[in-house]
Amino acid sequence: MSETFDFTNRLKLICLILIAIGIVSLTFGYLEYAGPESYHQRFWANILVNNFLFLGVAVGATFFVALQYVANAGWSVAIKRIPEAMGAFIPIAAVLMLVFYFAGGKNLYHWIHELHKTVPDAIIAGKSSYLNEPFFIIRMIGFFAIWSFFWWFFRRSSMKEDQTGGLDSYKSSRRLGSIFMILFALTVSFASFDWLMSLDPHWFSTMFGVYSFSGIILHTIAIIAIIVVFLKRKGYLKGTNENHVHDLGRLMFGFSTFWIYIWYFQFMLIWYANIPEETAYFKHRVEGPWLGYFIANAVVNWAIPFFALMTRNSKRNLMNVTIIGIVLVFGYWLDLYVTVFPSAVGVIGETGMMPLPPSIGYLEIGGFLGYIGLFMLVLGRFLSKAPLMPKKHPLLEESLHLHT
Repeated sequence: MSETFDFTNRLKLICLILIAIGIVSLTFGYLEYAGPESYHQRFWANILVNNFLFLGVAVGATFFVALQYVANAGWSVAIKRIPEAMGAFIPIAAVLMLVFYFAGGKNLYHWIHELHKTVPDAIIAGKSSYLNEPFFIIRMIGFFAIWSFFWWFFRRSSMKEDQTGGLDSYKSSRRLGSIFMILFALTVSFASFDWLMSLDPHWFSTMFGVYSFSGIILHTIAIIAIIVVFLKRKGYLKGTNENHVHDLGRLMFGFSTFWIYIWYFQFMLIWYANIPEETAYFKHRVEGPWLGYFIANAVVNWAIPFFALMTRNSKRNLMNVTIIGIVLVFGYWLDLYVTVFPSAVGVIGETGMMPLPPSIGYLEIGGFLGYIGLFMLVLGRFLSKAPLMPKKHPLLEESLHLHT
């Protein structure tokens, strides 16, 4: 009941090696793609993809904690320290996002430059009350302040509960959790509008906020599942059993289907309406070399998890759940790659951004590995700072005797 994760020097070294690979890859990429007119588009697009990915799962993990409190869920108590530790990446991602923006990432958002032209684009000018740089920065800081506060509160409350017991910490977490549920929906939607959808400011989708939500939750659960299995194989989480893994597998299976539902209908409704301002976004992704990536996105994030997790036994198999979790983590990167790159990396013409052909090289692979290393380093540090089992949680017994 008082087991603590030992973040060994070997694990730290692995994290540092991955970080070093990321730094070297991104540095060479920055130098290679430097040019007076390129704005290092590919470099900054990689930073945006990776930062949004790991920021998303950190915020999603905080949402997962809040959801368990609001739902009075007992099954997840034995694994709650994992999403609590994942949320620690939010302040790190906040710093990286601000550095990204002010160091040059804002050049991906060509609406900033359009607003300063003598005769700006009419559509972009019409959105200027929302899409303007000062308000954009204020919203960014506001999002991070909200997410960081709620992560800090849930973490502090959980630590206090371990010391004092009782119901006070649990009840306060339930109250704040219900508030965060609403704020999470709003902030994640608007953050995805700002950081992803505004890369192509002519395009809009009323389903994009839900689409971002579904991707964040699906891949947050996948990473939680990977960590649970890893810890169990290392001899930790003795209070968990195959039923906890089964429940995580069911959530992965369900949310992958929810994700494909939103993915398909966002595309189908825009295609059916055939409105040029809306269809331009998908035109670049279903024609030419991007089509294969567009289809692969659906295969990796839905088809593989759907068939691999269809049976009861497949959801209880530790190796199977781990493999599918890893597939989904790569799938989230691919989803964001297809979302960001055609809108951010290319040449701006009279009809908008003309994307370059897709290219996955050392810059993409190395940057992804570097962020994985940084995320693991933060996760491991916070996992080791508190007992893995919240021993005085009022619903702990329900979790220890979970049977599905």
